[in-house]
Amino acid sequence: DAFVRAGGGLLVAGGAKSYGSGNYGGSRLESILPVRLDLPEKDDEATLALALVIDKSGSMGGPKMELTKEAARATAEMMPPSDLIAVIVFDSMAAPVVRLQRAANRARILGDISRIQASGGTNILAGLREAVDELLSARARKKHVILLSDGQSGYDGISDLLETASGATITVSAVGVGEGADQTLLQMIATRGGGRFYHTRDPASIPRIFSKETSQVGRTSVVEEPTQARVTKHAEMLGGVSLESAPPLRGYALTRPRAQADLILSTGNGD
Repeated sequence: DAFVRAGGGLLVAGGAKSYGSGNYGGSRLESILPVRLDLPEKDDEATLALALVIDKSGSMGGPKMELTKEAARATAEMMPPSDLIAVIVFDSMAAPVVRLQRAANRARILGDISRIQASGGTNILAGLREAVDELLSARARKKHVILLSDGQSGYDGISDLLETASGATITVSAVGVGEGADQTLLQMIATRGGGRFYHTRDPASIPRIFSKETSQVGRTSVVEEPTQARVTKHAEMLGGVSLESAPPLRGYALTRPRAQADLILSTGNGD
């Protein structure tokens, strides 16, 4: 800190768990970085496109369904207005209760969630397929699915669908509720989907799980897409490095330069 404040140079390199996503905010290191981590909000840019996929089979009736609806409503309310949310329900078939839309439409979204009723069987594949279809064309830095089920379902087709999701940078987390939930299937979905698996015997914990999961995925400041780095100012450290012919980065941590910093590299859209 003293070295930098006295005029010494600082070069910091980091990966997916550094800067904002590594919780560097408020640290001594953040105060001497050449970049800031508090990203300006862009009203027209969604950080997160989230699809909630909810099992509404007959076994979900009663307190389980009411707590799940409470969790879905709380999730919609905690999301920034510019982020996107969809709510899919499934029994033997699947249907969107809330089509992918801005979380700013809170009154309509909360009302549609409240009308969900439990009945029918369990077809996880149908619910996941509907969610992936909703998210494929979404314009957001992160696309994520939270799947909740308390039952058993077939395995056929799920691995192929998760591969499609992965190719579109869609991640999937899974929540199993009660003893009847197929933990093996749900854990496989979360692992292959690049998300997290939760199992609870107590339906009262569903809102807390949804809140934790939404906070975790919504807090990201990492862009995960092929990105060509562009030289914006010549620097000695880039001598002999041909960035024009280098392969693209797989992603980058979002930051913004401080006023006194030299901006050396940027992306095509100015990040």
